[in-house]
Amino acid sequence: MDATQVPASAALCTEASASLNQPICSDTQLTQQQEPVMGDPVVQQPATSTEHTQEMDYDSSVPGSEVPAPCTKHATVPAQDTPPTKKVRATPDASTAPAPPCSSSRTAVYPTPPPDRSFRVQIKPTTRFDVTTIPVKLVQQVIDRCLGTQGYQGFVIHKVSNTITVHLASLDDVNKVCGITSIPISSDGTVTVQSYFASGPNVQRCVLYDLDPNDSPATILRELRSPTHEVLAVRRMGKSRTYLVTVQGSSTIPERFYYNGCVLHPKPYRPRVMYCYRCFKLGHQQNYCPKATVDPERINADGKPRYRCGLCKADDHEITSTKCPTKQRATARARRRESCSVRVALSNRFQVLEPIECSAVEDPEEPVSTGV
Repeated sequence: MDATQVPASAALCTEASASLNQPICSDTQLTQQQEPVMGDPVVQQPATSTEHTQEMDYDSSVPGSEVPAPCTKHATVPAQDTPPTKKVRATPDASTAPAPPCSSSRTAVYPTPPPDRSFRVQIKPTTRFDVTTIPVKLVQQVIDRCLGTQGYQGFVIHKVSNTITVHLASLDDVNKVCGITSIPISSDGTVTVQSYFASGPNVQRCVLYDLDPNDSPATILRELRSPTHEVLAVRRMGKSRTYLVTVQGSSTIPERFYYNGCVLHPKPYRPRVMYCYRCFKLGHQQNYCPKATVDPERINADGKPRYRCGLCKADDHEITSTKCPTKQRATARARRRESCSVRVALSNRFQVLEPIECSAVEDPEEPVSTGV
């Protein structure tokens, strides 16, 4: 061995030992050599003639180590030769790896949708009686006897209009339910009711004027013809010569009817809002008021009204007048509901809306004849 090379080798070993004793986790080195993360491309660092990157593990058993094991860091040491550069890839963490999709074989079970019941039959008492006092089970039994069903589901009892609405699936069922004339209210008592066809799909209502008042609704229904629609029901409006005709066909009312050879031109039916002149509530008439007592603020003890119009509590107009402001406002609200199928909220205030049944037609006092 040459004597001149020994000091150089010793100096090289001394320099390497000194570099190993220095802390390698400095801020400058960590900033310059950051470990790549998952998904980042691996950049190959060019090799230099003076240094190269090498993975080194430190342990507490190694003298001079300041980093607890296990710790894999990149130390920069001088290289005598130019070895190839190593590619350092980050190992994916099991805690951050995406979970595999669930391979459950369970199938969602949805309930069977109810049948489409688009036809409605309205039932109301013919006397002053509160239908909300009738047990629901008794109403269900009456409908089951008419339809031949068991535990029928699909009727609603309305407190405001004092009526019962039955939702049906066909015109045959409508014809059966329209035959209901009484409902038991107890084991030994019944209440007389009137059933009539109210609405259905592609069903329109129109008004015929100046018909013979001596003809019954059943006779008019049998003789009335329409070239474009099917006549479903006819009922008389009070005691006048005006009749409400229910037809099924297109979305418009018929242009003409034929009654015993006479051509009749119907008018569109525009329902009026009903008010009770006894309790002054919306949705029913005085003859069918379910209230047992009257309002003492509007009716005296002898039964006479305190005001000419009990609805407005005013004396400048009669309660039966069509110019009553209370009636006009209620009619305008009802027709807005009919013309707009969807109500759009214009503010964030909550308010109680009146039920749709409040805009029902003033029901006739005579029985309704149906031909469905």
